[in-house]
Amino acid sequence: MEEEICIKKGKENILLNVRKQSFFDMGRGLLFYPREKAPALIFYSSHPKLDAIHSCFLFFDFLAIWLDKNNNVLEIRKIRPWQIHSNHDGDWKKLIEIPISKRYDDKIKLLVGGAKGLNR
Repeated sequence: MEEEICIKKGKENILLNVRKQSFFDMGRGLLFYPREKAPALIFYSSHPKLDAIHSCFLFFDFLAIWLDKNNNVLEIRKIRPWQIHSNHDGDWKKLIEIPISKRYDDKIKLLVGGAKGLNR
């Protein structure tokens, strides 16, 4: 199911279409999607300390964006392929995964300032 979310980063409001994922989808995430066709995904968590992500078997980088309940950005991290465990230490409510691809270049530039902000 697609939904539009407004991400709040400082004074910026960034609109993004995301595909809502269930708890069971969290283990799969962006697996089995080709980079340019991969959608941005959103996960909701009621147990943020337990919900870590991985990028095993994934062959492209993506942004992980942890949000609070009001969609304020808590942390943005570039996740590389084959990372076993990544999580935000604080109390987050939503996680967005955005594939680093041409499809999302404009959103990535707003979030991290483009390629220099990503250390590609």
